[in-house]
Amino acid sequence: VYKRQRVLLYWPYLKHFSYGSQAHSSWPWPYVGRQPCVHDSMIGREHAVPNTTIRKILSTKGQHVATADKAMRVTDVVTRMNQQGIGSVVVIDDGKAIGIFTERDVLTRVVAPGRNPRRTRVAEVMSVDLLTLSPDDTVDDAVRIITKDWRHHLPVLDSGTVCGIVSSSDLTRWLLEERSLQIRDLEGYITRA
Repeated sequence: VYKRQRVLLYWPYLKHFSYGSQAHSSWPWPYVGRQPCVHDSMIGREHAVPNTTIRKILSTKGQHVATADKAMRVTDVVTRMNQQGIGSVVVIDDGKAIGIFTERDVLTRVVAPGRNPRRTRVAEVMSVDLLTLSPDDTVDDAVRIITKDWRHHLPVLDSGTVCGIVSSSDLTRWLLEERSLQIRDLEGYITRA
C-alpha cells in the first residue's frame, strides 16, 4: 500500500523519468541528488494514450450502433433504448445519419415542453447538429469535442456510413485502464530498481 501511495504522490515527476546516480538538487525528496533520465520501458506509453485511434476503441467495445428511422415515434425509440440499456440512438434517413436522439433530448424536447411521445416522431425532437468522428481520429480528438461542445455520444462515420458510436463513458473507461497500466509499469520498474 505504501509503495502505491508513493507512486501516486510522485507520479507528476515520475511519469517520464527514471533516476540515475548524478546529483540534481531541484527534484523533490526522496529523489533529491538523483539525476532524471528517460527509461526505455516508459517511452511511448504516456503519449500513446491520447494518440490511440477510435478504431482501436471500437475494436474493443464493438461496432454495434443502435439506430432509429426518422419516422419512428418517440415512445418506440425510448422503449428500444431502455431494452438495450443505451443512452442514444442514431437517427437514419435512407441509410444516412441525419441526427442523434439522446436521453437529454427526451428530457428537454419531449418531457419539458409536454409533447405526447406517442404522437411525436423522433425526427422532430432529435439533435440535428451532428458532431461525428472518423475511425482514424484519436482519443484526444474525441475528448476535445466532448469537453468543448458537451456532447456525450459521438457517432463514428467511415465513408459516410455509421460504423460505431463512442460515449464519454467509453473514453473515461479507456483512459482509466491505460492509466492503471502506466502505474503498474512504474511500480514494476521501482520494484526492479
